[in-house]
Amino acid sequence: MTDLIPLSQSLEFAWVLQQTGRRVLTDNGHLVLQRGTPGLTISLASRARLHDAQDLAAFPSGPLVLSPDHPAPWLWSAGALPLVTAATVAELDLTLDPDARWAMQQPKWRNRLRHAQG
Repeated sequence: MTDLIPLSQSLEFAWVLQQTGRRVLTDNGHLVLQRGTPGLTISLASRARLHDAQDLAAFPSGPLVLSPDHPAPWLWSAGALPLVTAATVAELDLTLDPDARWAMQQPKWRNRLRHAQG
């Protein structure tokens, strides 16, 4: 599978958010949604691609909610606090034909899917 950008980090998603009046930052290589009240702005970077603590310098200062695209255990030492347990994300390449996607599945998953379809 190719290295695809998550929808929540795409320029198209940023455009839609901006059209609905949301404050979005995209100049740091990540899509960051901002909300707040006078005196407090909270930033959200959903499925951000983070590699090390240096990546955090690209984000705006202040409260930041991160949900990295991949596990980032180093965030703890950078001062991050977990708010929820980790989630699992499945990515499907929809450009392939259905038979090719079916053939790429692990046998256990393919068997469970076949069972569920019955």
